[in-house]
Amino acid sequence: MGEIIKVEWLDSGGLDEVWTFKDDWELHPHRIVSVGILVTDDKDKLVICQSENDDQYGRLFAIPKGCITSRRKL
Repeated sequence: MGEIIKVEWLDSGGLDEVWTFKDDWELHPHRIVSVGILVTDDKDKLVICQSENDDQYGRLFAIPKGCITSRRKL
């Protein structure tokens, strides 16, 4: 089994409204905290999963390296 890590990262923010007044909006990136089992760590991305067994991963999730603000082993 892989190591369990906590990753803090920034994700894009967006508005779901169809029309927005040009002088009346505010938008910021979202700070995300994800915890999972480390699957792979390469130069572009970190991949974690929610679960694993002997031959399968459950709910894989890729986080771009440029978005990661911190990470630590749990």
